[in-house]
Amino acid sequence: MTQNYNTEKRIIDAARAVFTTKGYNGATMQDIANEADVNKALLHYYFRSKEKLFNLIFDEAFSCILSNLTNLLEEELKFEKKLKRIIEAYIDTFVSYPYIPNFIIHELASNANQLDRKLKEYKISKYFFIRRFIKIRTEIDNEIVKNRIKDIEANDLIINIISLCAFPFLLRPIITFNDGMYNSTFKIQMEMRKESITDLIINGIRNKKHNSSLLRFFFI
Repeated sequence: MTQNYNTEKRIIDAARAVFTTKGYNGATMQDIANEADVNKALLHYYFRSKEKLFNLIFDEAFSCILSNLTNLLEEELKFEKKLKRIIEAYIDTFVSYPYIPNFIIHELASNANQLDRKLKEYKISKYFFIRRFIKIRTEIDNEIVKNRIKDIEANDLIINIISLCAFPFLLRPIITFNDGMYNSTFKIQMEMRKESITDLIINGIRNKKHNSSLLRFFFI
């Protein structure tokens, strides 16, 4: 039983690496067999098709991102605290699954139907995302009304956060090659980025006039 589990895990790990590098269309069962160091017959014994393996890997990546983001958007936190938690969650997810940004972007760009298929499998309608978008939009509007942040668009804010968190992982081979960084060093740098991205986002949207008024109130 343990041997079967280890073989299956090795195949899944190999498939993850191959799909991340080559995408669905570029990957072959032979590539996966070579990566897992098993013969092709054994690979087909565990997983009958490339599609079955791909769906398993895609599900893993998709459910990880979906659950993290959904939980955070639902939490009742102060606005800046929520932004900090979202950024931390994205970095943590990408550190644990460094193939996710490249994998998701590549596959959704080449096969957008994957997203629709997954949403249907999870029984998630577009209104699921609309409700959560309305919630974050409402939180942003409340902060704007209170003069705490600038008048910003929710979609711009979300795009900025995801981009700042994901981009280093997309460029990881270049970053680690140019700086001679090992995986452990890269993880340390990504851990430090949690704070730097949070500072960049919050300082970028914070209403400076509001801050100046507060300072005058306390020091004059």
